[in-house]
Amino acid sequence: MISSFPPAPKFRALRTLLGLALAAGSAFGATTQISVDANQYVRTLEDREFGINTAVWDSYLKSQSSISIINDVGMHTLRYPGGSTSDTYHWKTNSLDDGTVYSWGSNFDSFIPIIQGTNARVFITVNYGSGTAQEAADWVTYANVTKNLGIKYWEVGNECYGTWENDIQAVKHDPYTYATRFAQYYKAMKAVDPTIRVGAVAVTGEDSYANNTSHPATNPRTGVTHNGWTPVMLTTLKSLGVTPDFLIYHRYEQNPPSENDTSLLQSAKTWPNDAADLRQQLNDYLGSSAAPGVELVCTENNSVSYNPGKQSTSLVNALFYADSFGNIIQTEFNGFVWWDLRNGKSTGNNNSSTLYGWRQYGDYGITNPTSGDFANYPTYYAMKIVSKFASPGDEVVKAASDNTLLSCYAVRKTDGSVALLVINKDPANTQMADFSIANFSPGATATTYAYGIPQDTAAQTGSGNTDLATGTMAIAGTSFAASFAPYSLNVIVIPPAVASSSTPKLIALSARGYVGSATDTNPSLTIGFATSGAKSLLLRGVGPTLATQHVSGVLADPTMDVYTIQNNTATKVATNDNWGGSQALQDLFAKLGEFPLPVDSKDSAMAYAAPGGLGTAEITSVDGNPGVALGEIYSADSTQSTRLTGLSARAIVGTGDNVLVGGFIITGSTPTTVLIRGIGPTLSTQGITNPLGDPKLTLFDVNGRVISQNDDWGGSQALVNAFTKTGEFPLDPFSKDAAILITLNPGIYTAQVSPAGGVAQVSAAGSPSGVALVEIYQVP
Repeated sequence: MISSFPPAPKFRALRTLLGLALAAGSAFGATTQISVDANQYVRTLEDREFGINTAVWDSYLKSQSSISIINDVGMHTLRYPGGSTSDTYHWKTNSLDDGTVYSWGSNFDSFIPIIQGTNARVFITVNYGSGTAQEAADWVTYANVTKNLGIKYWEVGNECYGTWENDIQAVKHDPYTYATRFAQYYKAMKAVDPTIRVGAVAVTGEDSYANNTSHPATNPRTGVTHNGWTPVMLTTLKSLGVTPDFLIYHRYEQNPPSENDTSLLQSAKTWPNDAADLRQQLNDYLGSSAAPGVELVCTENNSVSYNPGKQSTSLVNALFYADSFGNIIQTEFNGFVWWDLRNGKSTGNNNSSTLYGWRQYGDYGITNPTSGDFANYPTYYAMKIVSKFASPGDEVVKAASDNTLLSCYAVRKTDGSVALLVINKDPANTQMADFSIANFSPGATATTYAYGIPQDTAAQTGSGNTDLATGTMAIAGTSFAASFAPYSLNVIVIPPAVASSSTPKLIALSARGYVGSATDTNPSLTIGFATSGAKSLLLRGVGPTLATQHVSGVLADPTMDVYTIQNNTATKVATNDNWGGSQALQDLFAKLGEFPLPVDSKDSAMAYAAPGGLGTAEITSVDGNPGVALGEIYSADSTQSTRLTGLSARAIVGTGDNVLVGGFIITGSTPTTVLIRGIGPTLSTQGITNPLGDPKLTLFDVNGRVISQNDDWGGSQALVNAFTKTGEFPLDPFSKDAAILITLNPGIYTAQVSPAGGVAQVSAAGSPSGVALVEIYQVP
């Protein structure tokens, strides 16, 4: 046990180089066939998939070593204050209320430098067990107002269905009571900061944790009555008119003392089942209008539910972590937070000789500073090698293996490379594999990373390399062979045959905004674009499918009209109402890595041959009803001589999901300077009768972190010069328009225009009013 750590039992519900060494020795059994399709898009990764739990009782948490460890293993998300402790922890006094007095090694103030030193996204779990809604709201005030941390994700309680959790309510561990109190927390916390997202505790299975039968819930789809935690909780929330922003799910694969290495390494493949179960319960009990806006997030995962034995510190758990990561990123879960950074040794649990490993103790943590020179457990290196495989912004693509002992996962990285994560789950045999990669032209030499038995043995003996093995590997073409050592984690990063141009350029532009009703002035979402010459583009006007991206109030039936602009005259050249599900467009979506559209959806899409110069795509409502829509413009060819040079989007701006958002992607290998403008009042000089009076412009990176903000642009000479270089109309130096001039590295960014102060006017029809324009231009 780490000094000054209190016991931290995990009484949980039951729910992993060169390694890559073209390893010596004969392979066992038939050669594995692994296929990868670099164009078969699954999802885009974000920083919440790379998470780890931290804890207030970690006496080392506030040390510089915590920052170094978190950055070294590539974690981008932290959770605090620590599992079950959350339901008895009072953040203001840094104390518990269970009669036990601990001398905590850290507090929230000492956690803040860890957030800042890692630039991490954060989940905070507020005290449901013995806390109040006001105490939680005060924490939001302190974090996001007093300290200006911008913490977005807040959980109400930890595993509140479990009898192991502290709960002082009259009816304990009761989903009805939880839901009624959740509504109070939700409203109090959002009154402080409306931009935060508040999550509710959930479990799979409609009959799981039926702790109370006083408030049964009937499934409206099946007609069957259930008393389980999630049905009762969701039914009660619906009756209260409160929809959680996300569901909190925890998963531990085994209960002690029944740990088994073989079964653990096959368990992660059921992640899609859990995602489907929770989504079905959301659809059934919240309904089709509210459910799509609720995310799924896993904020705890590990191998055993409590009393960790030697398996938790063995190479097997490292393989399990990587396999769990590989499986969860195939699902809609938008968060994966491992339990945990440091926890402490447990010596009296299952250390059976039937389990692999030499450490005769358990520990949920990935590191333990009391373990001497080799303090990092195999899970530490599993996280590190996963960070070599994937990063936020990478696109998961489809990979398949015909061998359950040799898993493979694939991503297409932001630099155009394809990365493979290959896990050999066989403890004794090298596995041979033949690879086939479709829709990708590989370079001749790949970079490899590996971790496995040799590194773990070096930690045991104190001799040799305990860190990842790195190397290179010849790639003969789209088909090649490799072998993988027993119990090993392997990453192969294959560059494209033709490296991406080093010249930075915009390759994708999108805008999300509010499309008004037929009675609104300027009801359309109008997207302007500029190309330096003739160019093939993909244009999409997405409405109903946005609901699957957790956007509320979507436009049910968009239509898209495309215009060319010459001599200030617009000429309609193309139109699309329902995209029709054509195979050619489906193939183009996959080629460009864009999320698919249902073939029968009312979304709009078309391939468009832009003649060069200026154009617009105007999205309006077919049925006259308002809603949020997304306009997307993508470069659909590889022509280096012509490029997208700018985006402008005009729409009615409100609050919440009705803000105006412009997204863009910069490729290349060097930074470029971008001009971004959020224009409101000056639109009155362009013939707009209801402009937004005071826009605020905020620039975010791919992980949703604020890079830059501007309210009133201020008339700086640098901005005036940029207006001239890009050919944009001037702004009055005293206007309330917003503008940002910034040099950005290649990557994915979004610019958001919202009402300053978060307040929008409302028209007589009840819709947000105030037209704004967002512009994004690459400065020559």
